[in-house]
Amino acid sequence: MREQADATAAEYVMSRLSPVPAAELATKDDARAAGADIGRVEGEVDALGGRVDERFDRLVELREAGLQRRAAEREADLKAHAAERKAAGRREWMFAHALAVEVAVVLAVAVAILEWLRG
Repeated sequence: MREQADATAAEYVMSRLSPVPAAELATKDDARAAGADIGRVEGEVDALGGRVDERFDRLVELREAGLQRRAAEREADLKAHAAERKAAGRREWMFAHALAVEVAVVLAVAVAILEWLRG
């Protein structure tokens, strides 16, 4: 430490360290091994991140496909409903006209009967 800083700073830093037996101190080889382990873990994390990204992208694709399918189904439902309403409108129109004709026929028959009765 004294080679890297002045004597006062070195003594202060060293006084803050817990006393550790020399056998428990890490060596350069230990640091290299730890660095290699860290590098390996970083590689695994990167690979895992790539898999997570791929799965997320797939989920987004599936969600978009589902939304498109639901939109198409909704559009088809709306078209079918519009066609049903149009057909129902035609039936209502035809019924209204048929009813008017039937009423006219009934009135004509009633008038004919009244005239026959008057005689």
